[in-house]
Amino acid sequence: MTVVTAVVCITVTVGIHAVVVFWHAWAHMTLAVNMSWLQNAFIVSVIMATPVVAGVLVWAPYRRTGALALTASMFGALIFGVYHHFLDPGVDNISRVPTGGWGMLLRLTAILLAILEGWGASWVGGVFAPSRGLGEAWRSFNVSENTIGGWWPFFTAG
Repeated sequence: MTVVTAVVCITVTVGIHAVVVFWHAWAHMTLAVNMSWLQNAFIVSVIMATPVVAGVLVWAPYRRTGALALTASMFGALIFGVYHHFLDPGVDNISRVPTGGWGMLLRLTAILLAILEGWGASWVGGVFAPSRGLGEAWRSFNVSENTIGGWWPFFTAG
């Protein structure tokens, strides 16, 4: 796998995650499944904003930082979501929402988020291991050589 392929995969993961998070949040609002201010702060900063920022960073000279931020964000989102949607008996547990309509959407998106965040955390995190997957391509996934012309599709280092 090349660096460009890894960056595209990360970008696609971020895009799909953003769409699923949007529909999940919409179901939350429609069903009036409200979160505390602290939970909302975590959701907005870690689950919504950090993946988008990380998705931008992997296309800039901060690829490793972006990939690390995405891994941490996906892992944090996975722990938060699994706890609140499946383990905690609170209002956000998918067994407590209505069975049809928006309740079904909330359930479906909670399951999709768990799968997507688990995959995102493990795949992106696994890419960091030099003995796996990308190997040489990932080792070049840094900016120590101060060049971006090797993979950046629009600019060359000058």
